[in-house]
Amino acid sequence: MNATTAKKPHHKKQEPISVADFITKAIELSGRSQIEIAEIAGFPKANVISMIKAGKIALPQARIAGMARALNVDPLHLYKLVMAQEFPDTWASIETEITRQPILSTGERELIETLREAGLSDYRVATDEQKEKVVKLMEPYVSKQQAAE
Repeated sequence: MNATTAKKPHHKKQEPISVADFITKAIELSGRSQIEIAEIAGFPKANVISMIKAGKIALPQARIAGMARALNVDPLHLYKLVMAQEFPDTWASIETEITRQPILSTGERELIETLREAGLSDYRVATDEQKEKVVKLMEPYVSKQQAAE
């Protein structure tokens, strides 16, 4: 089988994290109190944060940027999570009809840049040397994630 006819490896698509779970995890990692987060994000009361964490209310679109700032997370990633959860048809339309491609968060762009830095533009024809370079370049990302867990 040559590179042009090689089958893609079958990967089961992972369900995205819920907004509530993402916010809960981000709050834990932020080191900030819910009162501080509510203030930075522009909520009048901290109990709104508890309600969002519990999934009782949605994170309002108007507060996504403030919440991202309060939690020190990528605002586009948080926006994508909110839109995909609360307005899946609208979000799918934006990505497929308007932009005609997935909208990448900062973290996703960094991963792509890492692959390009390793000279890996097509995984199907990657050399062992390129694969090793990708693994080395990815170590800081993996280390950060493992430290967070």
